[in-house]
Amino acid sequence: MALFSVLPLAAANQSIADAMGEFAWEKRQILLFAPDVQDERYQEFLTIEENQRDALNDRRLQVWHLVPDQPVKLGEVEYDELSVEDFQTEYAVSADEFSVILIGYDQGEKLRQDKVDLDRLFAEIDQMPMRVREMQSE
Repeated sequence: MALFSVLPLAAANQSIADAMGEFAWEKRQILLFAPDVQDERYQEFLTIEENQRDALNDRRLQVWHLVPDQPVKLGEVEYDELSVEDFQTEYAVSADEFSVILIGYDQGEKLRQDKVDLDRLFAEIDQMPMRVREMQSE
């Protein structure tokens, strides 16, 4: 019986890995967790996302929006087969928590923040060896 209770979670985790893995070695990803869409930090990030579009694109960043009772979104695309709860479980983020998690090209977690600190986020990315090469080739 215990085996059957683990299978759905394993399948959900695989779906997350598959969805994010589509962008491995092509995109850096931000997992943006917020307790609700009205959260001040979430709204701040939405403003940053709009105003800093070129800087985000230059760093090959894409943002997963993960808010309870909302569809999982990557940009404007909704992923109906994925759930926010599965992402919360996979990344150990509680439903009432705000978190910005940077995922590198290799799908590894590179930075976790509990507030929006764009300077720190960009500094972390800009010191990565592949980013240094990207900047040199521009």
